[in-house]
Amino acid sequence: AREHHRACLHPLLQRPHPEIPPSPRASRERPAGHCATPGGHAAVHRGPLHAGSDPLDHIGGVGIVEDFTDKKKSEETVRYHASYDHLTGLPNRRLLTEQLHNEIARAERHGHYGALLFIDLDNFKTINDSLGHSVGDELLVVVAKRISECIRREDTAARMGGDEFVILLTELDDTVGLASYKVRGIAEELRLCLSAPCQI
Repeated sequence: AREHHRACLHPLLQRPHPEIPPSPRASRERPAGHCATPGGHAAVHRGPLHAGSDPLDHIGGVGIVEDFTDKKKSEETVRYHASYDHLTGLPNRRLLTEQLHNEIARAERHGHYGALLFIDLDNFKTINDSLGHSVGDELLVVVAKRISECIRREDTAARMGGDEFVILLTELDDTVGLASYKVRGIAEELRLCLSAPCQI
């Protein structure tokens, strides 16, 4: 009979009583997670320290903080350089190709025309050879800035490499004739903008 009563009471003892509050020590325990720090982010791992075999007999706790701010910044830098030119900050060949595919699909879906403009700088090699690559790099930065300021916000300017740039013009018009007319106007504006004297 005694064993029978123990068997009946055992499940009841395992249930938390609704009127008994949780242990303060148990409420202080927190699972592992992440927290924001002034310099970035950190992973936090916490766990209790036990004095003996009883899991409720806590004597303290231990916490491990792992700062992964530098790792996160490194990953963001890698992603940025995979899509943007490190010198001018313009989209590179990879990102331009991706945007070009998207724009072609959108133009076919909506029935409008766009265009691609190819730009290279005359005698750029002479500038590099006579004045040095540092001056050539500064000139490329100025050219990229002028192109970005001259085109519309919905258009994309990209650097293909060296002194070669490509401009993706989107949603020019629904007819080929008007789209071609607008392209010639934009190209002339770019020519005038880039032909202006440049002081390095």
